[in-house]
Amino acid sequence: MTRVSVVSAFSSVPNSSDATEWRFHPDAESEITTLAAWRQIQQLQREPLSSTKDGEDDLDEFIDDEECTNLLAPAYLDGDAGIKKGFLDRLAELLCYRKEPSLITSTALLYNDEEVTIVAARNSSKKGKTWSDKDIMMLEHLAALLERISSNDILESDPLPALRSTLVEYYSQRIRHHAKEAMFIEGGKTGLNFFRGDNGCAGVASGQQAVSQFANGVEHLSHNTDFYAELKASLKPKKLSRVVEELAFIRRPMQGADVFAHVAQQCSGFRNIKITLLDSLPPRKVEQWHLSEEEFPAATRLEPKFGNLISKFKHVHAEMMLMAYLSSRIPRTDVFPYLGISKKTCLLCGHMLREMGQFETRGNHGKCYSQWTLPSVLWINSEDAKKLCKAVQCIRDSLLSMDETSHRDAEKESMIAAAIPPAYARTQTIFNSTVEDPRLLAREAEWFTMSHKRNREVKSEISIVNSEATWDITDMPRVIAGGLKSEDATPTACAFCKNSLELAYSCKKCGVATYCDLDCHRLFELYRRLVIKWKVDEEELRSAVELNRLKEMLTARCSQTGDPAMLSDMKWLESEEVFRANGEGSGIITLFDAAQEQFLNPQDRKIPLVELQPLEKRQALIFYAQICNGFMPDVDEDNWMSLGFCTAADPDSEQRLASAYRLLVERCSFDEFWNAMSESRVVELFGKYGLADRISNMRNFKSLMAIVPRRHQSVWELKRFTRMNMADPFRAVIQDYGFRNCEDARHRMQLRGMYREYFERSEDEMRLHEACIAGELANFLESIFGSLGVPHHLLSNPYPLENRPWMGMVTNYVIMCPESALDQVRALKGSATEGAEIINIPDADGAAATRIIHERAAFSGKGLRKRYYSGSDGKIITALTQEY
Repeated sequence: MTRVSVVSAFSSVPNSSDATEWRFHPDAESEITTLAAWRQIQQLQREPLSSTKDGEDDLDEFIDDEECTNLLAPAYLDGDAGIKKGFLDRLAELLCYRKEPSLITSTALLYNDEEVTIVAARNSSKKGKTWSDKDIMMLEHLAALLERISSNDILESDPLPALRSTLVEYYSQRIRHHAKEAMFIEGGKTGLNFFRGDNGCAGVASGQQAVSQFANGVEHLSHNTDFYAELKASLKPKKLSRVVEELAFIRRPMQGADVFAHVAQQCSGFRNIKITLLDSLPPRKVEQWHLSEEEFPAATRLEPKFGNLISKFKHVHAEMMLMAYLSSRIPRTDVFPYLGISKKTCLLCGHMLREMGQFETRGNHGKCYSQWTLPSVLWINSEDAKKLCKAVQCIRDSLLSMDETSHRDAEKESMIAAAIPPAYARTQTIFNSTVEDPRLLAREAEWFTMSHKRNREVKSEISIVNSEATWDITDMPRVIAGGLKSEDATPTACAFCKNSLELAYSCKKCGVATYCDLDCHRLFELYRRLVIKWKVDEEELRSAVELNRLKEMLTARCSQTGDPAMLSDMKWLESEEVFRANGEGSGIITLFDAAQEQFLNPQDRKIPLVELQPLEKRQALIFYAQICNGFMPDVDEDNWMSLGFCTAADPDSEQRLASAYRLLVERCSFDEFWNAMSESRVVELFGKYGLADRISNMRNFKSLMAIVPRRHQSVWELKRFTRMNMADPFRAVIQDYGFRNCEDARHRMQLRGMYREYFERSEDEMRLHEACIAGELANFLESIFGSLGVPHHLLSNPYPLENRPWMGMVTNYVIMCPESALDQVRALKGSATEGAEIINIPDADGAAATRIIHERAAFSGKGLRKRYYSGSDGKIITALTQEY
């Protein structure tokens, strides 16, 4: 065994005549660690999955907080570089084989075409030995096998099973842990034998089942559509996400084996492998820095925690060990500029890596930890020494100026599930089937922009994407960076309550958000402080609203804080006699309760409205409650699209359509109405009850209602975007209507303004759609406006596309299958294809199309599942489905 060596991280002797001694000045270290402790106590912390033992002085961060695992293994976005990044991340994950902070690992690569050196470091720990015999034996075996694969050595059998077996056995403690967690979260709700049986989670957790057998079973289940459907039917969304996460972590060694074999096949340097393991630096005590009580007023209740954090030992994180070690290597032309990590980097490591500018990582979770420090002495070249000094100053300045409102929960990532932002999760409301996290829209816009800049010719139906998401109207108006406020950046409604009244009060902080009056702003500030500073969660607020006890809950919470400002708000709230959860009148919730009682059967009445299935039944019930009480769907609601209100050319047309619907719901039964919605037969229903003349002059109404809810043209999403205060449009709009070509906010606002004027003129939406899919947007809009206020190149799109009948369309569910399997997929019946649009990919383009799908999923943060179907001839059909 000669491939693996354990070395001291830092030599006292410089490696080069150009090396300079750099020291972490005690005063700077003291100030940074003290400021970090003060910032840490203000942050929202997640409960770890398992706590450290009492009295154990370990790192602040638990690896559960921001565990990193890519959606699939892996999306190779940029050739060899992408393969190497995936290899480093997967290796770092596997080396963290037990849930213990001292095992958090970072990996690096020294690469040339003749040989590679893998360098790995772990967090510093008081426990002494950094690397065990178990680590060294596994890495020796891994290196030997990868050398044989890379050298095309003749193997007696497929190397993957042996590689998987080695990694599963090494990772077995984590597998058992995650099996226990999955079983605990599921709590017997599904009734599936997988969780409680001897051959499932219970068996492997108790030691009755072999870990390798269990890992193989989970790998198989990850592609099982029926298993996932049963989980989804039995578990609430949050628990479903958590269970799927635990299963994703169990898959790490199996997927890691595939990644390792692939890098060895693709990168010739893996014919000769050396592995260098860095011994961790011991943690050390750091003196407390004196903080001004005026600048840093710590609440009395937080002082004990602050003192406890200050007194703890400080650790050098794994990525800082690697950065410092590799920076001391002169020259370093072979150093691959990426660090693999078993979890996302913390705020301070992120600052350091950014300022040094040599290494990237796959993510930063933004949390600040007090037990962070750097090596006390380094021998590095003079240029890096200057960068280090600048980085230390940058960290200090950042901690001094940090605003508590900038803190957020970090995102988790999972192999077989979509990314799960904890406080911004995609949730159902009674008006919208899902509410998109706006960050995902931005990431998807980035993907479209990148693909455009690379001039990639996408020969697939790129506009057919899931449209379950509608818009959340809670976004504040924004100022365009680097320029004057545009017309769209000027507030038109109160930023808090959304009422279009006289806006009498502007926020003194941002200068943009505007409110009806000081009371409205005060209420907003009250919510902001309760949520951000005092950690009141959304479930508590939602429960108070549903019980119509919002005032009582808010006053009680204000009283509990003991904060003078909150006590003042409490007195103000108590004096507001009209303040209630549901506002004035009978309240919208009361209307929905009445509609449930009137139109639903006894069994459905027991189900929370947001969980009522199918979706069309819930949408119909909401609509009945609205239309029977003089309301109609607004632009941000699903029903604005699914019931054709989007086709109204002007407010008068919208009112006429609402009037026609009022007559219809009086004449037809509720069940008949929602079934007509689900089967796209609403127009027929108008005719059946003698109301055809009421909709005869509604332009585009009949054509749209003949295809929703299965699909609709992206022009309707464009129209919605022009009527809402949103920074980014729906993903299909980005692709179809030129927004992917925009280089800055000014271009986006110009495009949006032009389209808004088009719709305000009551021009035909379908004519615009036809120009879009013909690739003639610029010429068509010139014929309408005479001249364009935007550059012609902004209006380019990939259309027309040959043999793509669904271009320019948005749909809820897409199955993409090989052309050779098209007839078999169409012949499938039941839930497998119900409501789905089936798109075939030419067999010759399969690999390229799959690459595009993987790339899009990686950038958009959505999950991607491989599904297996049994065809009529018994042949197994594989399809890729994007999860929403």
